[in-house]
Amino acid sequence: MSDLRIEEVSKRGIKGVRATFSLAQSADLVTNLMWDVDQFAKLFPDIKELRLISSEGNSQDVHYRIDAVYKEVQYTLRRVRNDRDNGADIEWKMLKGDLRDIIGAWRITASGESGCGVIYESYVDASVLVPTSMIRKVAKTKIREMVDRVRRATAAAAS
Repeated sequence: MSDLRIEEVSKRGIKGVRATFSLAQSADLVTNLMWDVDQFAKLFPDIKELRLISSEGNSQDVHYRIDAVYKEVQYTLRRVRNDRDNGADIEWKMLKGDLRDIIGAWRITASGESGCGVIYESYVDASVLVPTSMIRKVAKTKIREMVDRVRRATAAAAS
């Protein structure tokens, strides 16, 4: 599908990227895939380690170790799932780690008969040593790959 739109955005003073695209699968299926830590880790080859530290209700604390191109970094995010009548939001914020700050979200909304619209937002403030413009440039190129992997995984999960 060629409906992918990628743009540079800013939130709370942190610059980031937003990707908007659609999937042929239901919002429930996509949300459950993104919420399942084991399945989520398989979608992203840059994740070297993904470990669920704690889970309570609609909240997860997850430790990441990733290959961030310029170096390996580690951080812990709190992921919170907010279900809506027509989909769900999975939002995250950094609790601790090698970077200054990370916030973001998957926003999944039912669309049409059985599909959904997805908005992915990621805001990263690495440090003064790594220009955030470089991080956004790399992120924008990797988003296309990520969307392709998400599309393949959701199609496989639906079959």
